[in-house]
Amino acid sequence: MSLSAAPTAIRATAQTFTTLLCNESDNNVKLIVLGRLRELKERHPTVMQEIVMDILRALSAPNLDIRQKTLDVAMDLISARNVEGVVNLLKKEIVKTQEGPPDDINNKYRALLVQAVHSCVVKFPEVAESVVHLLMDFITTGAVAVKVVKFVRYAATRM
Repeated sequence: MSLSAAPTAIRATAQTFTTLLCNESDNNVKLIVLGRLRELKERHPTVMQEIVMDILRALSAPNLDIRQKTLDVAMDLISARNVEGVVNLLKKEIVKTQEGPPDDINNKYRALLVQAVHSCVVKFPEVAESVVHLLMDFITTGAVAVKVVKFVRYAATRM
């Protein structure tokens, strides 16, 4: 990465980082890799948009900090080309939180996902229609309810 700014070199570097992110079991290594991906995103956002779905595979990690940093990196890489795939993946993750135990970490993760969906809808209003019905199920779920109400209010005023 420091030797060349060619898109193929950047793409290879980013792909290697995402492979390491998804295959490494040590959380400290994952946090370091996410930091490197953030730096790479700031310098080469167009190349990084191509691998946003690979980055989002790190949401399978059980650690909430890793999930949050993964969402932080990925949300800046949303484009018109990949928004549908990202929103579909986020919807699947939200459904997974319903199936899991109703603990505090699961609720915080659900709130992060709802916030991520909201930011996708702010950037690309055409995807709002595909997520409104799913999020309405969470209108009575504690801290997530506030985020869902804000999302629904935003979607209603923009449509």
